[in-house]
Amino acid sequence: MRNRDLDCLRLVSALFVVFIHICLPGTAGEIASAAARFAVPVFFISSGYFSYRLINEGDMAKLKKRTAHIAVIFAVSLLVYIIGYTILYGIPFLQSFFSNFAMPDMYLKTLVFNLPFTTSFGHLWFLSALIYVYLVTALIIKLRITKIFKFLPFLLILTLIYFNIIMGKMQMEVSMLFCRNFLMIGLPFFSVGYCMRKFDWQRIKNINTYIVILLLAGIVINIAEFIFLSRNSELYLGSVLIAVSLFALAVYINSTNLSKKSRVNIPSDLSLYIYVIHIFASHATDKLSTLTGFYYTSVYEWLRPLIAVVTSVAVYYAVYRIKKLFSKKREIAKA
Repeated sequence: MRNRDLDCLRLVSALFVVFIHICLPGTAGEIASAAARFAVPVFFISSGYFSYRLINEGDMAKLKKRTAHIAVIFAVSLLVYIIGYTILYGIPFLQSFFSNFAMPDMYLKTLVFNLPFTTSFGHLWFLSALIYVYLVTALIIKLRITKIFKFLPFLLILTLIYFNIIMGKMQMEVSMLFCRNFLMIGLPFFSVGYCMRKFDWQRIKNINTYIVILLLAGIVINIAEFIFLSRNSELYLGSVLIAVSLFALAVYINSTNLSKKSRVNIPSDLSLYIYVIHIFASHATDKLSTLTGFYYTSVYEWLRPLIAVVTSVAVYYAVYRIKKLFSKKREIAKA
């Protein structure tokens, strides 16, 4: 049985991701981006949470299937972006893209730090990082050292120091690739999700109160970090607390059936579509609005994130309808 509350949380997270990549103008954009830094961690936490059973059971077949599924999504996403950007920007884009393969450091960035060949659709690092996380998980299962998942969340301490102290307070120019990858963000948050699955939510009285306090603390700390440490960090301590508390709240609500009557039926894969497509949707609408002159208005600056979301949702339902149509045709053919 699916946890519909987590589907809603993933959807909200995907919407916040849009504000990271398609910024609102001025200070509002900086604030929205900082507030949204909990979003990607939620996706990794979710993956770890739902991998708990297969890790404990050593179900390599299921893990292999899950890894292959993400690999297919990653490959299709790359293909869509390559074709889509070629349509939008022509041969110059292809020349620029394939020129990256002549640079040795690009292989290092791609294979080690999860940058998918180019910064043009760098947000897809999440998918390649998740593939790596599953591969590392398979190795951990093989070595029978699954207890290590209890300690991997502590890697986040190094990540937070890097982003907020070294890059933020000390203003040292070091590539964020060293931390925005499977090792420093993917595995720690995946492990957080794994540990949260082990937790007995009914054991602690008034746990919902503690979760809300943790959420409020995360928001306050996030604001303080934004003001005093860095206005453009990839991850804040507040982001970690917000991601964990929101996920815990969704799990708690589902476990107590508090939202049974009011639960919204969110398609489980809608958040993934928004995450993957929103960058291309933004580029496409930018191109169209440039031709009409709308791009140069302040109204469009404020509407860009919303337009990208609406376009991504429209693509999702278009693909859903096409799949349903082909499914009906196959059923008729079999009959």
